[in-house]
Amino acid sequence: GYLPPRWLQRREALLRAQDLLAELPSLPPGASPRATALLAELASALAATDPYQRGRPERRARLSAELARELNLPDGQARRLQLAARLQDIGLAEVPSEILDQAGRLEEAEGNLVRRHPAIAAGLIGPWVEPEVTEAVPTHHEHLDGGGYPRGLSGAAIPPLGALLV
Repeated sequence: GYLPPRWLQRREALLRAQDLLAELPSLPPGASPRATALLAELASALAATDPYQRGRPERRARLSAELARELNLPDGQARRLQLAARLQDIGLAEVPSEILDQAGRLEEAEGNLVRRHPAIAAGLIGPWVEPEVTEAVPTHHEHLDGGGYPRGLSGAAIPPLGALLV
């Protein structure tokens, strides 16, 4: 039978993401080029499962690089910002696609699950990235006025890199 190309792309991306997730535990703890590459590839594979998300981690990393240049961030901080931007939505892998693709308003339980994705992402990447990245990722939906999630942080309570994530 015939399967539309987008179905095949989604299936291929899901299989790749599963392989990468299975490989993660074999990495030694701590930030390393291999861990960074594997996590970045995982973020890309997960995004590729959805035609609306495909390429989003890379676009965010590019935007973050431009922002870092505009702000004259030191190289190390700029690199951490780019990595956090690339990985910030990796926790959406735990949210069923039926919820993410749903039109209209989410039920309260569905919204709560979606709002957990930043913390899920931080837990997933934490063993293999620098602490500043782990600290920034779960705050990418916080707002300066305290109206964001998951913790309702405001102002200076939001880590500097988290406040820069788009």
